[in-house]
Formats: sequence, structure tokens, C-alpha cells
Amino acid sequence: MNIFSKVILTTLAMISISGCVALNEMSGIGAIRENTSTFDGSKEVLMEPAFVYADTSGMSGWQIKMGVRWSSKMPKDTLVFDVYVDGAHSIERGKSLLFNIDGKVVEISTMDDTTDFQRVPGFVHAGSYIPGRSTSSKRYYIPFSLASQLVNAKDVRVKVLLSKTYVEGIFSTDVVGSAKPAIIKYFDKLKEYGVFVN
Repeated sequence: MNIFSKVILTTLAMISISGCVALNEMSGIGAIRENTSTFDGSKEVLMEPAFVYADTSGMSGWQIKMGVRWSSKMPKDTLVFDVYVDGAHSIERGKSLLFNIDGKVVEISTMDDTTDFQRVPGFVHAGSYIPGRSTSSKRYYIPFSLASQLVNAKDVRVKVLLSKTYVEGIFSTDVVGSAKPAIIKYFDKLKEYGVFVN
């Protein structure tokens, strides 16, 4: 391959990657929102859900997404992780979120008794029909100490227990649109509020 071909391929790859980043930001994947309550002045910082892919390439698809929220009214040194599963599933009660952090398994209990179900309708984009999909979600309190381990560990795996099965993903990937880099960016935003997670 000559130098001209290499330059063209490199340029196309860079455009493709930047297009993926822009698409993720436009679609709200991992986007950060800030709110101040007009009722009591409390502050809230939310991260829209980002992907926990089935493998480290990000090309395998996903079954889990994670969002994060912090509020000035929450218990000290605590975050809430919003965990979404693709499809209509009943997420188990109790310790239904598991992290394998560099070989050590941590089980987290859900805050919710029931699973929240949502249906996103299908739509037409560029002449093609994109089918609708269902998601199921529950919330989990995550202490700052655990959140820090999640973003700093070398290998983090996730499992969500459902009523009759489970779904798994790899948290410790830096692929565009994945949860780990979005959460690191979110932690940087929290520093503006005097909140230091890691």
C-alpha cells in the first residue's frame, strides 16, 4: 500500500470516529445534564445512559446501559446508578447488580421493588425504518468508594440478574459510547460542585 492510500484510509477512519462521537453526543448517549430545583434549590447532575458492551470492541452490541445521578439531597458520598436492560424483563429484587472488579465480585442491592418498563417507538431515519424497542430498569445506590474502583480497575465485568436469566457486559472498555469514559467525564463535572468521587 502506498503512502497516499495510507493517508486516505487514516483520514476516513478519523472522520468515521469523529462521526460516531458526534452521533453519540447528539443522541444523548452519556450526555450530562444539570438541574437546580425551583422548589428547594437542590442541585442534581445526571448522566444519560451509556453502553456496557458485550465485548471490548464495542462491535458486539449491548444488553446493558448505565446512567448516573447525584443530588445535593442524597446521602453523603453516594451516587445512584440507573441500570437499563434491553427488552422487557423483570430485574430481580435484592442483590441483582454484580460487578467483577479485577476478580473480586461485589453484589449491589436495588433501591426498587419493581422493574420500570419503557417502550421507545420506532421511527424512520434516512428512508429506513428503525424498529421500536423496550427497556427495563432499576436503580442502585453506589458508594463513592465503589464508583472509584469501577473507573480505576483494570478489568470490570457487569452482570444483571433477571427473573429467569441474566445479562452480562464489560464495563472496562473505552470504546466510543461506552459507560466507563462517560462516567469519568461525569465525575469531572461533579468536581464543579465540590464533589470528588475519585
